[in-house]
Amino acid sequence: MAIVDTLLLVAGIVLFLGKGSWMIAGYNTMNKEEKSSWNEGALARSTGKLLLVVAAYLALLVVAIWFGHEMIVVASIPFCLAGIIAWVVYVNKSPRFKSSSALKDSFPEP
Repeated sequence: MAIVDTLLLVAGIVLFLGKGSWMIAGYNTMNKEEKSSWNEGALARSTGKLLLVVAAYLALLVVAIWFGHEMIVVASIPFCLAGIIAWVVYVNKSPRFKSSSALKDSFPEP
């Protein structure tokens, strides 16, 4: 589990620095036209933050298991999943992650 946590931590740091957007599932399969509608830096940083939170969560789960608190692990899994789902909805609905050209197309001038 330490290997997975380390990989999440490294990937999270790389993405948090605004690099490595090719690691984001879905974004890396878009064509250039679709990619131009997204703010790549903001998306990478947000994904990096999520991975850092998940890495910290995983480390806390390891500590909880180490000290014999398995019920904490079981009880916290739905909260982790709910947080990830909320993040996905936020990224898809927030204008923060759309490029400026995509926002201009969304809101025509009067």
